[in-house]
Amino acid sequence: MEEREELINGLKHMADDHDCCRGTIELAIKELSIERDWISVHDELPKADQEVILYSENKYGVRQGWCDNQWPVLVRWYDMFHNSAGEVTHWQPLPDPPKDSKGV
Repeated sequence: MEEREELINGLKHMADDHDCCRGTIELAIKELSIERDWISVHDELPKADQEVILYSENKYGVRQGWCDNQWPVLVRWYDMFHNSAGEVTHWQPLPDPPKDSKGV
């Protein structure tokens, strides 16, 4: 966390010194300021079949996957290979794709 704050502060000083790049630097600051916290499955579940980043202590750790979310009856988690993801404890939405996909 401290490292990110130092980077943001450094970029703010750079934006003050370089008017020609101010817009790009401010965009970088905005992206760095976004907190991407893990969501506990006890607090909230993703929509059914929504691709997310998931965390399972007893299987694979961090993976991409989804849950079928038939709560309260049954919630089953799967990884991107359609395997059981085990006992998932936390998840977070996938980040947005790049805005400029040229060259990908």
